[in-house]
Amino acid sequence: MKKLIYYTGLTLILVIGIILIVNRVAQKSAETHSKHSIFSWSDEVVLAEERPALLSILDRMDIGAIYQSFSKELLASQEAESFLSQMQEHTIDVFYLTGEAEWGLEADGASLKEEIMKVELLNQKVDKKAGLKGLVIDVEPYLLEEWDAADKKGKVKIIETFIDGLEAAYQVAKDKDLIMIVTIPNFYDRYSLYELDRLISLAGDGIAVMNYDRTDEYSQIENEVSFSKKHGKPIINIAELQQPGKHKLEDINTYYNAGLDELQKSWASLDERFQYPKLSFSYHYYDTLKELLE
Repeated sequence: MKKLIYYTGLTLILVIGIILIVNRVAQKSAETHSKHSIFSWSDEVVLAEERPALLSILDRMDIGAIYQSFSKELLASQEAESFLSQMQEHTIDVFYLTGEAEWGLEADGASLKEEIMKVELLNQKVDKKAGLKGLVIDVEPYLLEEWDAADKKGKVKIIETFIDGLEAAYQVAKDKDLIMIVTIPNFYDRYSLYELDRLISLAGDGIAVMNYDRTDEYSQIENEVSFSKKHGKPIINIAELQQPGKHKLEDINTYYNAGLDELQKSWASLDERFQYPKLSFSYHYYDTLKELLE
């Protein structure tokens, strides 16, 4: 009887010890999980000769995901497959970055669906663990002449059409077990809170907001964070790094002159004020971050 009690007690101690160890590992994993990502628009980033520099920067800046564009030529090459495999070895998630402004007028999401199939085809060429995790959709219908010519009601109609297309594409992405993140500006709420809510709730797995005005970064994404919390969706705050003068950027729109230290302070402040675990932060974009770190 004493032996039974002894072994039962010993077993219980071992079980409790294992549980504690597992919990500590899980907690550590959660604590060390990166809240940072980066956009990359250049094919050169994928090439083997650039990868050492890329991996060094990702490690230095604690970046756990890269949103990478792939040209038609790159998709047809073995470089893309090699890139995905190497990123997987370093536990970096890779998303397919794509989008044209005109696609915002496609209520059926036809072009977006074609992009999803490109991701599916590439993923079939690599190990499942190394495949693209999903897509980051960067469609900007507000750059079109149709947007400029429209009044507020007309602009809301364009946003509605864009969301219709996103919803249609999202169904395909879910069928392919792909994550779909939608990049948006910080001003859709000026036109329709209802449509912004619909976009976040029905048109993707999360949003990435181009918060490109340093004057009031909190208020500029307050509604987007609120709706994301409401639906339990991730939200990514994007900071611009490009030099003022490019793409009509002014100094207040970018951290190029303000510096990375100021950017980190801003992100820490947003994180503290919003208190939302699914809020993360992204650099736009790799080439400029590399320049600023040199």
